[in-house]
Amino acid sequence: MASCPRKTAAPARRSDGLCAATARRRGGAPRETGDDAAGDGCRRVPGGTDPAVYRKLPGNGHMGARVVRHTSAAPEPAGPLPEATSAPPDHTIDRPQPTEPLPAEREGTVPVRPAPEQIEPRSPAKPIVESIAVRSGPEQPEPKREPVEPRPSANLPAESPALAEPRGLKQAIEQAEKKVAEKPGDLEAQFRLHLLYVADGQDDKALALPEGLNEEAAGLLQTLVGTLVAARAAGRDVTVGADAALVAVDGLRNVLKQHAELQIPAAALCLRVDSFGNYDAIEPRSFEAGRQRKVILYCEVRNFCSQRTPQGTFETVMSQRIEILTRQGHSVWQKTNENIKDTCRNRREDFFLVQIIDLPASLMPGEYVLKVSVHDELSAKVNEASLDFTIRPASAKSNSSAPMR
Repeated sequence: MASCPRKTAAPARRSDGLCAATARRRGGAPRETGDDAAGDGCRRVPGGTDPAVYRKLPGNGHMGARVVRHTSAAPEPAGPLPEATSAPPDHTIDRPQPTEPLPAEREGTVPVRPAPEQIEPRSPAKPIVESIAVRSGPEQPEPKREPVEPRPSANLPAESPALAEPRGLKQAIEQAEKKVAEKPGDLEAQFRLHLLYVADGQDDKALALPEGLNEEAAGLLQTLVGTLVAARAAGRDVTVGADAALVAVDGLRNVLKQHAELQIPAAALCLRVDSFGNYDAIEPRSFEAGRQRKVILYCEVRNFCSQRTPQGTFETVMSQRIEILTRQGHSVWQKTNENIKDTCRNRREDFFLVQIIDLPASLMPGEYVLKVSVHDELSAKVNEASLDFTIRPASAKSNSSAPMR
């Protein structure tokens, strides 16, 4: 690099990076043109994008040197840059050094590497939250659960699940009372209401005779509720309440017997009858033809009706009809007994009928059916039973003293 013929003080550094002499010769601000078009010895170094650096190149410019300016958008340094050691003190220009070395344009040019810029780091701007919107995601439909079929179990306890949430007892009673008020003749509604009274401990209302029902239904319901109340008392103290519970059960049984079907659980042809269930039956039921035989017809009767008389006794009235039929259904013999009365101080639980009949000697050998019909006069209920027997041919050695079989 050419040296200056006289030593002068280093020109002051301008903010645009030009030396003072070049600025004075331009008459103010430096030009930012390309190559040395004005002949001022300064031209722009090809390359365009490097930092703004002016370099002194050999040529015909000021002081035998040319200054080249590189334009760049890099910010100006905050303070003076250190002088380049390769240039004379009086002609050294403080320039910002590029981050990368620039290639020399001509031989003999020494590139100047400026010191790195000291740029104060800026703290990042803090974000400002203006509003927050919270939204739930799309609703996912609940997976459909298939009902689980209960599996059978062995030797394990089980409990029926509740079909509905239980309501208050008071509320249930109010609803039952309202329904009974609307339909007093509804036996189901009356029954439900009285059971709720029992559950709530309102025994007076529970044992009251229901209004709106017929006499039979009202009596049956009253007796049934009375049995429940007695059974509840026996459950609290069985030694005290057992007797009352049995009386209530017997009363309920007697009421139900009046409405149950008349039954003949046992019928037999017998030689002897001592008491209820104690008799000597004829087996097999076979008799010899041509001879008249006397037999006893025994019949047990159940679910009959007994009424209390003015004398305080219980009376039972029955009618009986006995008939002998052939296998073809033809009637060959019959007998009727009406108004068979029985009187007892207590209500009878066991009842049987005994009738002595004569089997006619005119019955021909063959199969026969003895049918007995029992009619309860007080309850107007009827039922019947039948017995098969055989008439066998008479033997040649028959003995008149032989027992009647």
